[in-house]
Amino acid sequence: MKIKLLLLTVFAFICVTSICSAQIYVDNSASGSNNGSSWTNAYTDIETALINSIIGDQIWVKSGIYKPSTSNGFNIPSGVKLYGSFDGTESNVNERDIAANLTTLNGDIGTVGIDTDNTNHVVYMSNVNTQTRLDGFRIINGYANNVSNGSKGGGLYNLNGSPTIANCTFISNYSKDFGGAIVSESGNIKIEDCSINNNTSVDIGGGIYLSQSGTAIILRTKIYNNTCTLGSGGGISTGNGVTSLIMDRCEISGNTAQDFGGAATIGDDTDFNLYNSVILGNISASNTVYMHTTFNTGNHNIVNCTFSGNKVENSSAASTTIRFSTNSNIYNSIFWDNNSVAEIYRVGAGVSDPTVDYCNVEGGFATGSNNINQDPLFVSPGSSLFAPFSLNDGYDYNTNSSSTSINAGNNSNLLSSFNLDYNGNARVIDTTVDLGAFEADTELSLEDTFLTETGLVYYNKIEKKISLDNLINFEGINKVSLYDISGKSVLIQNTNKNEIQVNQFKSGIYFITVENAVNKRFHTQKIIVF
Repeated sequence: MKIKLLLLTVFAFICVTSICSAQIYVDNSASGSNNGSSWTNAYTDIETALINSIIGDQIWVKSGIYKPSTSNGFNIPSGVKLYGSFDGTESNVNERDIAANLTTLNGDIGTVGIDTDNTNHVVYMSNVNTQTRLDGFRIINGYANNVSNGSKGGGLYNLNGSPTIANCTFISNYSKDFGGAIVSESGNIKIEDCSINNNTSVDIGGGIYLSQSGTAIILRTKIYNNTCTLGSGGGISTGNGVTSLIMDRCEISGNTAQDFGGAATIGDDTDFNLYNSVILGNISASNTVYMHTTFNTGNHNIVNCTFSGNKVENSSAASTTIRFSTNSNIYNSIFWDNNSVAEIYRVGAGVSDPTVDYCNVEGGFATGSNNINQDPLFVSPGSSLFAPFSLNDGYDYNTNSSSTSINAGNNSNLLSSFNLDYNGNARVIDTTVDLGAFEADTELSLEDTFLTETGLVYYNKIEKKISLDNLINFEGINKVSLYDISGKSVLIQNTNKNEIQVNQFKSGIYFITVENAVNKRFHTQKIIVF
């Protein structure tokens, strides 16, 4: 009898945690039995699906606009995955077209267009586990103005939870105090592939505010055009007690703080690690990235980042692009055209300078090693005079082929966990890592180093082929690649021949890249097919 009871208990546990988990459907226009069992019979509102879900369930929501019924927003239970961006025909989450199937969680539950009667949070989570997920939604019109609930997290309020937020856009959310878009309090939150833009807080964290104990990992996320109307941390802010903030391949741009930290403010206890990211066009009274230099006990690493076009309006000596504490390391990064008194704050007597090695710093940096002070030659940068601005405004912070920031870094500063550049390309394309967030693709350089006194690369119109003749000092051909004008690869051919047929290609401008057989050097030039 005891054995049977034990088996039943084990079965019940497995059933709750995995096997018996369900797939629940939501479609606000469904006309079937509305029991959530299929797209035809989907629930017509998200809250009914949430109430009837358990740990392990997935809730699939068809595109449309959904509003919560209470001022606390959609309350996601622990262990439930809420997915949006379906068109109602999918049988697998990976079949979603997120861009095409806009699924909106809208906090405008009162009089349409009147903010003050909106929901306090659009999404609420409390004590959720690591299985909990919000994925594929646009979250708008949260208005955190409820004093009893802290007036924080207009778009999302996470309390003591460890959820993943992915493929979401937070826009036009407001907080009277902290975190216009997101507040994570005493939790361990992960944010991936999100856009957090045009949100507002009055006090701290126009976009995101992390408070009390907890951690955050933010990957491939854009935090831009957010505003702190009176306080600090236009893009993101961490409070004292937050133990760790890790960001990789992120954009923090165009944010505004009335006080300090146009891009970010870092609390006294936070380990701040920023990799392969761009901090551009932010504006504040003082310091683009701020942390207290005396009391901050965290360890901080900035690796392969680009700081440019940021504006600091205060002219005091401490009003710099970055104000860092003692335990700070800055490697392989670029600081250029930031309208501030200096790029990196040297804290002076009693506190050690941050370590700054293998960086391109406008105006130079008095300590550190292997730093340069030369124009990085960005392809199409914005100007700090016109901050705030973001990459969405059409700027390009790749470096051109003649930049001295190419191959000027130190490979030993790279981390295996964060080894891609901002665009997702390999962090080392040639032999040495570049400075800044973008790795230059030297294979597509237009330098004419390929041509030699007796060597010639040309297009033979009659035979519709590209010929490579008499290439001295080239030690044989190993591979030939052809790219169209946009840089897209159209041909890769492993060959030792000195010609390639191109009769299948349209007339136009191409780039040909040849790899030699001995030391795998690449030589590239432009060629016209007609």
